[in-house]
Amino acid sequence: MDSPNTLQLSERELEEIGPGRTVEGVSRTRKASFQRLDMQRDADSISITPGKIRLTIDDPSREEVLSLLERVAEIDLNAHHEMRLNERYENIEDYERDGYVLASYAKIKGGLYRVVFQVPFHSENALRRFAEELPETDFEESVFWEGNDARIAQTVDVFSNEGWSLTDAVLDVDREVCRGTKRGREARDTFEKILSEE
Repeated sequence: MDSPNTLQLSERELEEIGPGRTVEGVSRTRKASFQRLDMQRDADSISITPGKIRLTIDDPSREEVLSLLERVAEIDLNAHHEMRLNERYENIEDYERDGYVLASYAKIKGGLYRVVFQVPFHSENALRRFAEELPETDFEESVFWEGNDARIAQTVDVFSNEGWSLTDAVLDVDREVCRGTKRGREARDTFEKILSEE
C-alpha cells in the first residue's frame, strides 16, 4: 500500500507531462522527491530508487552489462554490487587483488568460507572481473548507490539517451500538496500544481 503522500504517474501520464519535464521538475522542487522510477528498453528494465538500482536484462552480452554498470559508476563513484560466494580461504585474496572489497566471511563445511564482497564500480579491475564472470544467462542484479534526486535525474537522462523510456514514477510529495494516494488525471493535475508553484 502506498503511503498517504505518494504520487504515482503511469507511462501515459508521464508522456502527457513529458518525461524530461517530470524529472527536471522533481529535481528542482522541494515539494516532491523520487521514491522509484522505472525505465524500459525492449524487454529490459531498470528500477531506480534512492538506495538501489535493479537491472533486469534479457540475454545480455558481457559488454552490455559492463557498459550499463560503467554508466552508473560515472554518476556515483560509491556504487557497488554485493556478491556472495563460497570460496576456499586462499582464493579470497585473488578477489581482493582485483579490487573486490571483503565485507565478511565465515567458515562453512568442506573447508569453504561463505564470503561477502562488495564490487566497487569505481575499480575498473573489479568491474571487469565481475562482468567476465557473469553466467551466460539473463542478468538480474541490484546495484547499491547513494542516489539523490539529482543523481536519479542524471541516471534517467543518461539512460534515456541510450534508448530507455521512463515507464513509471512514484514520488514522495509534500502533504500540503497531495492528500492521499492519487492516480490517473488527478495525479497528473497534482503534479502540474507542484511544477507551477516553483
